[in-house]
Amino acid sequence: MSYKHNSGLVKKTKYRIFVSHAEKDGEIVREFVELLYHIGLSEENIICSSISEIGIPIRVDIYEYLRNLIDSDDIITIFMLSKNYYASVACLNEMGAVWMKQTDYYTVLLPGFTFEQIKGAINPNKKGIQLDEVNLRDNLTSFKNSITELFQLPRIAEQRWEKYRDIFIEFVNRTKKSEEIHINMEVNQIFCIGGTNQNACKLNYDKMNNSVTFKFDFDKTLSQLCSFVFFIGELNLIQAYRNGKQLEFWIRTSDAVKEVDVEIHLSSMNPVKTIYTNNMWNKWSIPLYDFAPIENLWRTGTEISFVVSRHLNMAGIVEVKDIKIV
Repeated sequence: MSYKHNSGLVKKTKYRIFVSHAEKDGEIVREFVELLYHIGLSEENIICSSISEIGIPIRVDIYEYLRNLIDSDDIITIFMLSKNYYASVACLNEMGAVWMKQTDYYTVLLPGFTFEQIKGAINPNKKGIQLDEVNLRDNLTSFKNSITELFQLPRIAEQRWEKYRDIFIEFVNRTKKSEEIHINMEVNQIFCIGGTNQNACKLNYDKMNNSVTFKFDFDKTLSQLCSFVFFIGELNLIQAYRNGKQLEFWIRTSDAVKEVDVEIHLSSMNPVKTIYTNNMWNKWSIPLYDFAPIENLWRTGTEISFVVSRHLNMAGIVEVKDIKIV
C-alpha cells in the first residue's frame, strides 16, 4: 500500500513515530513535524497531539489511547525534551511507559536544554539531537538518514533536504534570539562580608515597579563589602552566551556612591564587572562574554550580585530594577 503526501510517494512500513512533547512547546514541535514530512513521512506515520490531523482522535479516552499507543510494537518515540517537558506529569508518564517497554527512542533537546539536565528514565549518554549545538546541520542529516532507513523511504535530493533543514534551523535560531530570561528580583538576600552586624544593610523589594532599594552603612559594621544578591536557581546559560546575550538592568545611586561591582555566580568562578553610577536611572547592558569569555563556565549560573566596597563608600543607597538576560 502507498499513499501521497506533499513530500511525494512513500512506502508504508510497520513503524509509526510518536512525538512526545509538552503542550507549551507546541510551536517548535509543529515545525519539527513539518521537517519529518520533508524527510518523506506522512500523516499515517506520525502521532503528535499538537497537530489535529495527526493527533488523538476525538471522543476517546486520551490516557487510554496513549497507553495503548505506547504499548504497540510499531511505535518509535521521539522525546522533545525541555524544562516544560519535565514539568509535565503527562510527559513523565509517557517517558516512564516507554522505559517500561524498553523500546528504542530518539531524543531531541529543545533550545535552552542540555544533556546534563536529562533525568529519569532517559539515558543522557544516548546520542540525541541538541538544537543548541553548533553542528546541528550534520546531526539533523544523520537523523534524516536514520529515519529514511528505518521507514524504507526513498532518498530525497540532498539540495532539497538541505533547503528544508536550513528553514527549520532558521526557525530554531529565531526562537532562541527571541527568548528573554527575566530574573525574579523578589528572591533576594543581603550579605555583609567580613563582619557580623547585618543591620548595616537593608533591602526593600517593590513588586509594583520590580525594583529593590538597598541601603548600607559601613559605620555600623566591620565588613569590607556589602552586597545584595538575586538567586536565579541553577540556570544553564550556555545558549544565552552563544547567542551573544547581555545582562540588562537599570540602576541609580545616592550621590555618595560612585561605583558598584556587578557579579555573576557561575559553577567555578564569580566574574565581576565594575560600573559607574549616579543619581539618575541608567540602563546597563553588559555582554555575558565580558564577564567570562569561556563557554563551559556558563553551564550553571546561580546568583546575580551587586556589591559595594567600604574603601569607596561609607554609606549610601543603591536602587536596581528590571534585571534580565536579553
